[in-house]
Amino acid sequence: MAVAAPFVQKEFGFSLMEMSIIITSLFFTYSGLNWLSGVVVDRLGVRISLAAAALWWSVFTGLTPLGNSFAGLLVLRLLVGAGQAPDWPASLRSIVETFPKNEYGKGNSILLGGLYLGPIIGAPLTIWIITTLGWRSAFYIFAVAGGLLALVWYAVYRDNPRAIEEKRTVPVSWKAVAKSGRAWILGVQAFCYVVVMSFFVSWLPTYLLNSRGFSLRNVAYGATFPYIALFIMVFVAGKLQDVVYQRTGSAYLARVPFAIVGFLLSSSLLIAASLVTDASILIVCLTLSLGALGLVSVSIWSSCANMGGSSAGALTGWTNMWANLANALGPIFTAFITGLTGSWAMGIMVLGITGLLGAVLWLFVHPERPINIEV
Repeated sequence: MAVAAPFVQKEFGFSLMEMSIIITSLFFTYSGLNWLSGVVVDRLGVRISLAAAALWWSVFTGLTPLGNSFAGLLVLRLLVGAGQAPDWPASLRSIVETFPKNEYGKGNSILLGGLYLGPIIGAPLTIWIITTLGWRSAFYIFAVAGGLLALVWYAVYRDNPRAIEEKRTVPVSWKAVAKSGRAWILGVQAFCYVVVMSFFVSWLPTYLLNSRGFSLRNVAYGATFPYIALFIMVFVAGKLQDVVYQRTGSAYLARVPFAIVGFLLSSSLLIAASLVTDASILIVCLTLSLGALGLVSVSIWSSCANMGGSSAGALTGWTNMWANLANALGPIFTAFITGLTGSWAMGIMVLGITGLLGAVLWLFVHPERPINIEV
């Protein structure tokens, strides 16, 4: 939708605010259902949960082009978000079932690498589909691909029987999560992290095309390079964090310094990008900014595994709820600041400041201390 946004906006005459609501609307249902879906994943297991979720969001992705109005697109995007809610808790739960603690970094780097490989391939592929077949065809094609992958997942993946039995007998207390101060800190820093990332996810193609005067071909490159850097960095971060954990046995040293450095670098480079005028330097700053967030992302989800233990799905759902609340509100807030000031630079600068707050919060996460979220 981020890549298709300029074409959808032009065809229907949507304002910047209307388009931002359409882009981000799925994150409201996604975020709102994350916590509940995390508990469901811990109960039902990864295999069924993720397959059902993927089928759901693929169906409604395919139906999205039939919206043909602001209200129609809004409803369909909300339904896509509802189907996606179990995806991340189920994914992280699979890591806890599959990898030992001293390889959580490796497991998360594989998971995140797959996540970030999508935009690397998806942005230029979507642009090619749109320019060749029209923007609606992109949704139809990806819907079919998603449905097929859901069936492959169900056929190939097997839940850990011990983990499933464990969750049938050990209930999860939502109140225990809500009463944990560190769970709140983990959630709020994830909010800060995704507020920064939301610019790349939702607005980067539009920003390069409309504000910086890039051609559509150059937008494909400009929107892809940052994700290549992110893709590489999550594997680097995962390897380094595992090495630190194996040598020190400390989840704090393996997670916190990486997250703080990642936040500081990403925010500084994003602010710099908003100020430079040279197109090449702009792309370098944006590329390195998103790449630095790879340090943060591995730290966040590895910390969920460290702190959540057998209820990692529930803690991940809680954290991802905050992250995707940011996905919902971040682009709208950016559009509001940009419209109010008439300057994309000011909106981007506010995002950078939010990232600096995330760095401070990591001083209080303490991933080496498990959170007791079971009754």
